[in-house]
Amino acid sequence: MSDTNSDTLDFHLTGDKSQSSSMFPPTELHTRFFPKATPTGQVLQLESRTLSTLLADLSLEPTQIDYLVLDTQGAELKCLGGLGRYIQNLRYLTVEVSTVEYYEGGAQLPELDAYLEARGFLRVSGIPRWKHGDALYLRTSTDGRAADRVLTAVENHQDGEVRDFVNSFIGRGNDVIEDEHFDFASWDEELFQVYERYEAVLGLATSYDVCVAMARFAYDRNMGRSLTAFLKPLRCL
Repeated sequence: MSDTNSDTLDFHLTGDKSQSSSMFPPTELHTRFFPKATPTGQVLQLESRTLSTLLADLSLEPTQIDYLVLDTQGAELKCLGGLGRYIQNLRYLTVEVSTVEYYEGGAQLPELDAYLEARGFLRVSGIPRWKHGDALYLRTSTDGRAADRVLTAVENHQDGEVRDFVNSFIGRGNDVIEDEHFDFASWDEELFQVYERYEAVLGLATSYDVCVAMARFAYDRNMGRSLTAFLKPLRCL
């Protein structure tokens, strides 16, 4: 999948049953961090195709697709460039991202943020913990809400009780963010109950930043119930 049809592209195979194979050659950094994914040296010649062409051939209309998941080993920006009119109805995107160059010429997080923000999407998730991971983007009707400014904006929330709770919860989460074995299940229930308690306040436009912050917090820590709750008002704001 790419941003053009019928171009002949190199496709570099890797040793992890080809799971890390890509149109972009893996870098030395990729090989060092993922030794099982060492390039085999075999390069296929494949014909490119866009997602818009594929989806149309499958008789799928843009109105039928509101959530897209991309995991294409550095080719995510290429795939997005080939979406055409199918991007118009998307509400959510899950995109595998990197903050370092694991593939030569592959897309990195700042490029994806800029591309998707220009098309009305906000990154809800934070920076990947290990410089590589999935990012969640949400279509928003509010302009100029770059993800990196969201947590700062929380400080200006008019409801002091909500603001103090959010900052406290984020602080607690940051204390254990490097502990990959920490069990956030009890926090998921706690945060969900807080949403129910403040649901009326969180449904106001002035709570946009708070909802984004908590949805990001929940997504990054696999807190599914809380994520679903805090995404609910964002779909309406």
